[in-house]
Amino acid sequence: MIRKAMLTALTLGAAPAFAQLPAFAQAPGDAFFVPSGQSVSLIEVLPDAMADGLSLRLRFLAPAIAEPGFSFDDAVADMEALCREFGLDLLENSYPDAVRIIVSLSDRPVEFGVQDPESTQFFEAYTPDNGDCIWEEF
Repeated sequence: MIRKAMLTALTLGAAPAFAQLPAFAQAPGDAFFVPSGQSVSLIEVLPDAMADGLSLRLRFLAPAIAEPGFSFDDAVADMEALCREFGLDLLENSYPDAVRIIVSLSDRPVEFGVQDPESTQFFEAYTPDNGDCIWEEF
């Protein structure tokens, strides 16, 4: 389960996307503690119309992913938790027609769609199904 705490966090993104967020995510400085023990903060939510329906891109700042000893398995557990604890709530309350949730973690702010060879990034896609996030293989 993700625990929330008030921390100074970097929050980027368009105001219209944040207007759609659940109340608990609207406070400046909200951070989420995920299973790996790191604190992540929401960068932005990007609704993305794709051929098969609406996808929600949830982009989080997660500086610890670039640290020695942090593994891809740690990132997977964190992304699954963010999908279940944050993404499903957002989908239910604001984007009920979404067919996919894409969770990404980045060690630094990177503009969506822009390559940054210096950054560490992980992402996974999930299909919401009966209150759970089912991993999608790319």
